[in-house]
Amino acid sequence: MTTRRILEETNVPGGAIVGFGDGYVEIEEVKKVGGFAIGIDCDEFTREGIDEWKRQRLTEAGADRIIADYRDLYEVLQLLGFTTDR
Repeated sequence: MTTRRILEETNVPGGAIVGFGDGYVEIEEVKKVGGFAIGIDCDEFTREGIDEWKRQRLTEAGADRIIADYRDLYEVLQLLGFTTDR
């Protein structure tokens, strides 16, 4: 199911979504509908550190922000403009 179809079926405007992805397709699909795209550039094998090749690809695809680990809730909330204590 495409991002656009999901939005049509739920009546959610594209600008109201946040998408996460470690590949260019996810980023491009979120950007096509006006959403905020967060790229994940961690090394897929070690699940640590940064994969520079992936970071470059996500940047070229239009990611609004790039983080190394989406499991860091504090960092994600900061990116979205929420303030929180750790």
